[in-house]
Amino acid sequence: MVQTGGNIVRAAAAAGIDRSVHYIWLQEDPAYPERFATAWDQAIDTLEAEAARRAYEGVAEPVFHAGKRVLDMAVDEKGEIKRNAAGKPIAVAASIRRYSDTLLIFLLNGNRSNKYRHRTDARFVDEKGKDRKLDLDAVSAYINSVPDDEDGD
Repeated sequence: MVQTGGNIVRAAAAAGIDRSVHYIWLQEDPAYPERFATAWDQAIDTLEAEAARRAYEGVAEPVFHAGKRVLDMAVDEKGEIKRNAAGKPIAVAASIRRYSDTLLIFLLNGNRSNKYRHRTDARFVDEKGKDRKLDLDAVSAYINSVPDDEDGD
């Protein structure tokens, strides 16, 4: 199965059809919208699972130094260096595990948006240092209450 990541263009290409066929089916096939909604939910679930994996488990990235791949010693469960039959240490490609804080933030925002959603309301700190919501009516009233400068400056 081809992973299309919830992308209509990739899904159409995988199915061997033009993307416009999807929109025609949405209009003309009474059963298609419900089937598409189910498939779409499954695609989004797959994307969320991958985001969670990258956030929690991370991704192993190779380590390079001076343009060459760095090697590390293989270790067992006890942390002891593994050795081959000749007693020489076994080398493995070194990697660093990277986690995605950004994906973790998105997952928290998606699942607990009332707690983690970025505020989009306009706010300001008043002259007393208090956090306040920006009230455009109050700002307009204040601007209208200030007398015009008689010099025109």
